[in-house]
Amino acid sequence: MAPAAAAPASVAASQEPHDLPHTEPQPLWCLDERNVATRRGKIVRKVRERYLRDDLSCSLPLCSLCVVESDTSAATHVLGTTKAVLSETPRSGVYLLPSMETVLKQMDVLEFSTKQHKPKATDGAPEDAAVQGEVFADVVVLETVWEFVKRQDLGVYNRLRALLMNADRRFVVFANEHHRASFVQKTRTLPVGYADDEADQQEVESEQERNRRAVATAWAWYAAHLKELERRDVRVLFLANDAEDLANAERHGVKDGVTIAEFLRPVATQFPELQDLLAASAAEEKELTAEGVSSSAGRGKKSQLYPAHLPTAELLAGIKNKRLFQGTIRCNRDHWLECHVLIHGAGGVKLPVLLQGREHINRAIDGDLVAIQLLPKSQWKKPSDSFAANGTAATEEADQDKEEEEAQQPEPVGVAEPTVSLEQAALVQSDAAQHVKPAGRVVGIIQRNWRKFCGSLEPPRDGASLSASGSCLVVPVDRKVPKIKIQTRQQETLMDKRLLVAIDSWPADSKFPLGHYVRTLGVIGDKETE
Repeated sequence: MAPAAAAPASVAASQEPHDLPHTEPQPLWCLDERNVATRRGKIVRKVRERYLRDDLSCSLPLCSLCVVESDTSAATHVLGTTKAVLSETPRSGVYLLPSMETVLKQMDVLEFSTKQHKPKATDGAPEDAAVQGEVFADVVVLETVWEFVKRQDLGVYNRLRALLMNADRRFVVFANEHHRASFVQKTRTLPVGYADDEADQQEVESEQERNRRAVATAWAWYAAHLKELERRDVRVLFLANDAEDLANAERHGVKDGVTIAEFLRPVATQFPELQDLLAASAAEEKELTAEGVSSSAGRGKKSQLYPAHLPTAELLAGIKNKRLFQGTIRCNRDHWLECHVLIHGAGGVKLPVLLQGREHINRAIDGDLVAIQLLPKSQWKKPSDSFAANGTAATEEADQDKEEEEAQQPEPVGVAEPTVSLEQAALVQSDAAQHVKPAGRVVGIIQRNWRKFCGSLEPPRDGASLSASGSCLVVPVDRKVPKIKIQTRQQETLMDKRLLVAIDSWPADSKFPLGHYVRTLGVIGDKETE
């Protein structure tokens, strides 16, 4: 069936969209076309009809332009229940519109409730006057955002649904992907690889860029809608994850935005734990008072401590050509610096490959799905006996004093030809007399297994004082997990506590993964806590 190119002009003109600068009115329906890969590796082109409406609720109170009493489509599409309505007088006169990255990476911050935490009084002000209302309330979650989060992390998406169901927090959904005035299409729908020349190829808009443009268009629609309602006492504030996220939004037309770290600065003193919840990507931009956490300036000047990971395309090509091998990394139960990866050998035999040392493990964590490269036979090793049940990593302690001075220059990692065949590796592995195992190194991470980890702060060594920058290490209870570097303003308070922390990233210039504080479980040694 040949699709029509546009809706009838009489239908399209019968319902005019709200005034939105620099946008063309959309027809009442359009086609979604995209290429998807099947499990067998085939590329299938899917075409769907998308019907657009201009009677969807904006969730603004007392809006006479778009509120329809029978409209529950935006809510039932997400929650299956009637959605909440934004407050007529939001805190500081601001409605928040978070970006995709903000919701995905800062869910711990968005879930923070001032009702469950006692504010800290400052400058002689009474505690009950420190903060009026929830810090994160009256939040507009775009359909583009929650669809993105659902694809990326189902756990975060379920937590977002819980916030949307909480009427006290007033998190509302706006179906911008089905609203006639805010829906945007890709600039071109030409599949990648089908361009006539390189110039045409560069014009194809990526899905990520299209989503960023859709979020910016929805923000512009809300800003214009408030002007149309003559609501000059409130505004819609775009909430970005970091400076890069904000720059991308401004490039697409957002004029009133702020990073989440800047947004939290006014309440940093009343709620120090709220600052600790910031994910590492945003925490590095914090510029707080002297008693708080300062930004880690100069990260770009640090030397690379680990080899760079290969791009996903090279990893998949190497695995397909048997130059690289994939498997789940499993760390020694006594220490994370010795790991094994089980790969498929000749004849369906599973072959364990040994990984030892920081450079060869290359920022992988127990449970990650990794791509490895076999080392030459001369570098095969025996499993180390140095990690006893009660042993600590002596090498790690020795290296810790040199963390800032380390300037390792790791050899470049490329997709090379197999150094050893799987048949040879199986023969050596079966030869008990040699007592060596095939060794390898991680060249890329296919899928991360990051989760929340329980641990405690590492006490200062040799009677040293607490770090003035707020940077500290969390020692996980599980020895298969490396120490996690976090920033907190509560070092002295948390020193004897069991903490829950989350890993955010592990850049190549950081010795340990970067994370953030989630919550306190209790006092170390307490029966209920343990």
